[in-house]
Parts: sequence; C-alpha cells; structure tokens
Amino acid sequence: MNIIFFVPLTLIALYETSSMKQSWMVNWLYAADEVDTRDPLILDPVVEGSDAEQGLEITKVTFDDLIKRFPDTTQVS
Repeated sequence: MNIIFFVPLTLIALYETSSMKQSWMVNWLYAADEVDTRDPLILDPVVEGSDAEQGLEITKVTFDDLIKRFPDTTQVS
C-alpha cells in the first residue's frame, strides 16, 4: 500500500515544486509593497480621535525596541 501511494505523491510533489515559480503565492509574498522604514509615523503611529481621548495607544513599546528581538532574516544570494 505504501508503494502504491509513494510514487504518485512523489511525482505530484516534484511537479508542485517545479511550478512554484509561477505560483500566485510566490507573487503575493514577494510583492513590491515596501514600507518606508525611516518614516516615524509609519513605524510608531499616533492614535487619533475618540481612542486618543480615552488614552489608548497602539503600543507602549517603540518599533525599534520590538525589532531588536527579531531574528536576522536577511538573505544574500
């Protein structure tokens, strides 16, 4: 039974990995919607309106303090 399913599943997996370049998910993940990482209004937005009147804020920790804990995910090709 394992042999019967192994061959077709292997062929499907190989086909899926070879067609990954045309995948909608790859296009979606690598979209060109870059954010200006130097703009303080984008990194630490200010709450406005009735929420600001109630003393609410998005976060008490600044963006720079948050990203210090992230792992380095840069890739060099």
